[in-house]
Amino acid sequence: MAALTFIIDTIIVIFLLRFLLQLTDADGRNIFSLWISKLTAPVLRIVEYILPARHRINWPCLFVVVLLKALVLCWLIWQQVNAMPHLGGLVLLTFAQLLYLTCNIFFVSLILQAILSWVAVLGGRVLPIYDVVANINSPLLSPIQRVVPLLGGVDLSPIIALLAIQLIKFYVLGPVGLFAVQLLFTQSN
Repeated sequence: MAALTFIIDTIIVIFLLRFLLQLTDADGRNIFSLWISKLTAPVLRIVEYILPARHRINWPCLFVVVLLKALVLCWLIWQQVNAMPHLGGLVLLTFAQLLYLTCNIFFVSLILQAILSWVAVLGGRVLPIYDVVANINSPLLSPIQRVVPLLGGVDLSPIIALLAIQLIKFYVLGPVGLFAVQLLFTQSN
């Protein structure tokens, strides 16, 4: 059961990365972006017939992510209590867990960007993953960089963003997830 959940969460992360790459206008010719696009394209082509993408928001990608997470949660709850979950709790827990996964993506990408900033240029070429990570993180870091000046040439915005992500996960998503679980199990049909 844990292995299946891990595999599906990995698939969800790949689709979330596709969504974030498109949302941040990442270079589609980058090898990492191409890899993510090729992995997700077969499923998204099918969903795009029903729900087309609009502007920079890839609605089919979001639909797949929400559907996968909701189905996994339904299956896990069915295994626990042998009943269908309360719809409100299911929706709330699905979105809380997806936001939690998104926070984890940002957290890892910020750390990866910090590490890669030291080794981004190898052999006279910038590593392809660095550009992708920088694009994903720019919506988080740009507002902070406008407010917080460089301190002795050191950019503190990644540290502030990492702290903010952890606070959101602990003080917002944790209680919301707990409330959703209580709703699921107290009002199961």
